[in-house]
Amino acid sequence: MKTQLLSRTFETPLGVVLCELTSNKEVVDFICKNNYENGWSEIYESSGHRIELIEFKSIRNAFVTDSKCWIFRIEKTNSAIETLEIKCTLTDPPNDIIFGEQIYIQYLSAYDNCNDDNVNPWLAVEEYKGTLEKWIGIKLVL
Repeated sequence: MKTQLLSRTFETPLGVVLCELTSNKEVVDFICKNNYENGWSEIYESSGHRIELIEFKSIRNAFVTDSKCWIFRIEKTNSAIETLEIKCTLTDPPNDIIFGEQIYIQYLSAYDNCNDDNVNPWLAVEEYKGTLEKWIGIKLVL
């Protein structure tokens, strides 16, 4: 059974963008909220992961009237077996919309230098991860 842990929406002229995180476990605890120069984040803990959901506006918006971007930082915290799923969908499109080349969708990617034991999910965008973090105002913690 899947349980919705986090859900965020963004209304656009093309419909509502719904981004959600689900789990096969039912518990998620809110830890804290962080404010950054160009965004904010909420940190949660599930049965096996620490999840930071970062929200910010697009860096490049010369042709975009509004935007909402999310980065999910997910860290495995213990040996509990938990299946997480991130899904982003466009819901409730108007009946008169014809979809064409003007839709721009970001996507989720996961990697960590070919290390199968340490996979870091991050949002793939036009900017490098470090450039995004610097613009948002996230300080690198070593």
